[in-house]
Amino acid sequence: FTSDFQASPEMMILMNLKDGAYMDVNTAFLNALESDRSEIVGRSAVELSFLTPKDREIFEFSVKSCNLLKDYEIVVRSKSGAVVIGLLSCFTFHIKNRPYLITVVTDITQRKYQEIANQKLKELEMYGLNRNLVNN
Repeated sequence: FTSDFQASPEMMILMNLKDGAYMDVNTAFLNALESDRSEIVGRSAVELSFLTPKDREIFEFSVKSCNLLKDYEIVVRSKSGAVVIGLLSCFTFHIKNRPYLITVVTDITQRKYQEIANQKLKELEMYGLNRNLVNN
């Protein structure tokens, strides 16, 4: 499990649900958020403030009510302030009657930026502005 967890290209988090502490995060998570493991592990999700209050409320409600959240779009900022847009999925499981949470975040930042760029091009086409830009 550990080697697969660390090798995954998706951002992954292992969290203790009793106290909300991050037990481990993988390299993809650390790279995306420009963080060191020592800054994350042992601290709670609330303490780290990766999610907005609204996202955290939805996340907590989903986990408590049905133990599963799938493809919930989140926006977080890396240490340098760069925007990271992701699709968050998680599920709970128990080891020796202790609840844990595995969270996987798929980085869709580039895809979202491309969608915005395509939308802007469509808006330009609608007003005929792109023809003028291309012809000049």
